[in-house]
Amino acid sequence: ASKTWLACILAAQLAWGCSDMTAMPPGSTPLANAVVHQRPDIVAQMLAAGAPPDSADERGTSALLLATATDQFVIANLLLDHKANIWATDKLGYTAAIYAY
Repeated sequence: ASKTWLACILAAQLAWGCSDMTAMPPGSTPLANAVVHQRPDIVAQMLAAGAPPDSADERGTSALLLATATDQFVIANLLLDHKANIWATDKLGYTAAIYAY
């Protein structure tokens, strides 16, 4: 049987040393967690498994915003390849382009 994208995410996080999901900051998404830890390999696995590229936390911060804000352009390109919305804004109204600048 095929795994759901969440099952794949959990498996990937366990593979790189996360004992469980409790280590994630409140409101964070698994995809954002992989960006914060600078893991393009995990981001690629999550996206391939169907993780939504535009999922965001309660502040509207998406994985693409995090990637561009921290100069992780390999991850940003992975997200864009999976149709992440380049015009999505956080609660402050900032886009990925603003953070990349």
